Amino acid sequence: MTSISRDISNKLSPFLVTALRELKKITDGLNLDLFIMGATARDILFEHLNGIPAPRMTRDVDIAVCVAGWEEFRRLTDAMPASGVFLQGDRDQRFVSGDIILDIIPFGGISGR
Repeated sequence: MTSISRDISNKLSPFLVTALRELKKITDGLNLDLFIMGATARDILFEHLNGIPAPRMTRDVDIAVCVAGWEEFRRLTDAMPASGVFLQGDRDQRFVSGDIILDIIPFGGISGR
């Protein structure tokens, strides 16, 4: 099997890389899957992987997290500020780390409830 993964961490903001690594530690500890979506995902694909300029229109980073229900989502959103890396934002799903704003978007089993 051929790996097509490329390390682009040196092309991204070091603050974004730190925030994503810390979030990944939290979600791994809770056995949750996540992926980057929205404008940040577009920017990574266009600019950092293919060299195509993509104008940045938003400042937030949308992160989809697969959760079974609201209790699991609450465990995640409680763990983020408890980590000492993230501050609670102005909405339940919004967190701030330095100048990085993360919006946590739940999907999975939670959508059926």
